[in-house]
Amino acid sequence: MRCRTFAPMNRFLLLLTLCLSLSPLLAQKDSSAKSGRVRNPMVESAGKLKRAYETDDDAMKAAAYEQLGNEYLQKNDLPKAESYFEKAKSLYKQLGKKADVSRVALLLARTQEQQQKSTAAAANYEESAQQNETESQKDILSNNARRALSNDDAAVQQQLTLQNVQIARDAGDQAETVVQYEQLGDLQFRQNQFGDAALSYQNALLNSREPVQQLALNNRLAKSLFNMGHPDSAIRVQKKALENMQVQQNPALQISQIRELADLYARSRQGNEALRLLDSAYQLALRRRFTLEARNSLEQINTLLLARGDVNDALRRSRNFLGQLDSLVLADSTLRDERLVAETEARIEQLELEKALKDQLLRKQERFNSSLLLAAAVLGILLLVLARAWFAIRRKNRKIALQSLRREMNPHFVFNSLNSVNQFIAQNDELAANKYLSAYSQLMRYTMENSNRDFVSLSSELEMLRKYLDLERLRFPDQFEYHINIDENIDPDAELVPNMLIQPNLENAIWHGLRYIEGQGLLELSVQRRAGRLLLRVEDNGIGLERSRALKTRNQSQYSSRGLSNTRERIQLLNELYGKNIQFTLTEKNAPEQGVIVEIMC
Repeated sequence: MRCRTFAPMNRFLLLLTLCLSLSPLLAQKDSSAKSGRVRNPMVESAGKLKRAYETDDDAMKAAAYEQLGNEYLQKNDLPKAESYFEKAKSLYKQLGKKADVSRVALLLARTQEQQQKSTAAAANYEESAQQNETESQKDILSNNARRALSNDDAAVQQQLTLQNVQIARDAGDQAETVVQYEQLGDLQFRQNQFGDAALSYQNALLNSREPVQQLALNNRLAKSLFNMGHPDSAIRVQKKALENMQVQQNPALQISQIRELADLYARSRQGNEALRLLDSAYQLALRRRFTLEARNSLEQINTLLLARGDVNDALRRSRNFLGQLDSLVLADSTLRDERLVAETEARIEQLELEKALKDQLLRKQERFNSSLLLAAAVLGILLLVLARAWFAIRRKNRKIALQSLRREMNPHFVFNSLNSVNQFIAQNDELAANKYLSAYSQLMRYTMENSNRDFVSLSSELEMLRKYLDLERLRFPDQFEYHINIDENIDPDAELVPNMLIQPNLENAIWHGLRYIEGQGLLELSVQRRAGRLLLRVEDNGIGLERSRALKTRNQSQYSSRGLSNTRERIQLLNELYGKNIQFTLTEKNAPEQGVIVEIMC
C-alpha cells in the first residue's frame, strides 16, 4: 500500500506546490470587478498617509503612521509595525504633542519587547513615562522599562508585572489592569506555568470590555488550559470565543477562530471533528473569496488527511482548489487590497524620498543663508565688541578719574592731622596724642578699605563721619559741637550714598567757618527722605562764605576752591557712570543769620 501511494503522493505534493506558488502570481492580475465593497482599514490608513504627504500635513501623517502601525501589529508583522510607530513618534515630537508621543512610545516599546529588543523597548517605556502626566501610569511605565531590561530573569519580570497589576487596580484603571494581567499571563505561559497563566487570563477577561481583546484573551486561555491537560475545557473556551459578536460579524476572523478550534480537536485526537470544522472554514473562505484563508484551511485539512494516510482525498481537494484558483483570485478583494496597500506604500516611500531630497536642498539653502547671516553677525559682533571695549575703557577711565578725585582729599586731611599730633607732642600731652593717633588710624583704615568703592551704605558713611568729627573736636575742643539726625523712616543699612562725598563739606564748615567764630559753634548733619530720594544736609553757623574768603590765605583759597570743584566733578562722574541724578547746592544764610547750608540730593 505504501509503495502504491508513492506516486500519488508525489503528484499531490507537486500540485500543492504549484497551487501555493501560483497564488502570489495570480494576485498580480488586475481585476475589473468594481463592486461596492468596503475598503479595509489598512487600505484606508495607507490612502490617508498618501494624502497627508500630498498636502504636507504632518499631523495627518503622524496619525496615519500610527494607524498603519496598529494594523500591522494586529497582523503580527512586528518589524513593519515598529517602523511605522517610529515615524509616528518622530512626527508627534516635532509637533510637540506630549500625550500622542507617550501613547505611540508605549506601542513602540511593546512591539520592540515582543521582538526581544530589550534596550530599545526600555528606552521607549521611559520616554512614554516622561511624556505622561498620570502618576500611576508613570510608575507602571517605569516598571515596564525595568522588566524589559530583565528579560533573562523571569522571576523579576513577573514581580514587576504583579506590581503593575496592583498599581492599575488601585488607580481604578480597568483597561490598564487588563493589559497587565495579559502581560503577566504571557510571562507565566512562557515559563510553562500554565495554571497561573490561565488564572491571569481569566482575571483579564473579567475586566475587559473590548470584544477584540476578549477574543485574544479567550485564545490564550484555551491554549493554557490545553497545556494544563484540560482539552475539554480548552475546547469549551474556544467555542465561546467563536460565539463572540466580533467574530460573527467578521468572516475572516470567524475562519481564523474555526481553525483555532479545529487545531484543539486535532491535538485532542478528535480528527473527524477537526476535519469537519476545517472543511466549514474552507467552504466559508471560498464563499467569501478569501484566497489565502482558503489555502491555509486546505493546508490544515491536507495535513490531517496525510497523517491518516488518505492521500487521494488530499489530492482531490488540492486539484479542486487549483481548478477554481484563477476565478477565486480575480474575485478576492483582500488580495486586491493587499496589492493596493503595497502600491500605496511604494508611493509613500517615493514621497518620503522626495521630501528628504527637498529637505536636503532646503537645508543647503538654509546653510548658505546662515553663512551670510553668520558673516553679518560676526561683523556686527566685532563692531559691538569694539564699541563695548571703547565704552569699557571710557568707563574705566572715568572710574580712575573718580578715584583720583576722591584721593585728592586725603593729603590735606593727613597733613592737618599730623600737624595736630605734632602740636600735642610739643605740648607734652602724650595722652591726647595717643588718643588722637588711635582715632586717626581707625579713620584711615576705614578710608583705605573703602577707597575703591564708589558707593557705601549710609550706616558705614555716618560711622566714618562720626570718627572724623570726633578727631576734629580733639583738635578744636571748645570750638564747636555737632549733631547727626536721621529720619525714622530711613534704614541706614539699606541705603547707599556716594563714598567720602559729605566729609569735604564737613571739613570746609569746620576749617573755614566754625574755627573763626567767638564762642562755641554748631554743625548739623541731617538725613531726610524727600520725594523718594535721600537729602543729605550739612548746616553750620560759622562766619559764612564772604568773610571766610576775606580771611583765607592764598593757599587756603586755592584748596577751598579745588575742594568744591572736586566735589562737583565727582558728582558729574557718578551721574554719568551709574545713571544717577545726584544734585549739589551750596547756599549762604541770609542775615541776620550766618553760616552755610550744603545739600546733596541722592
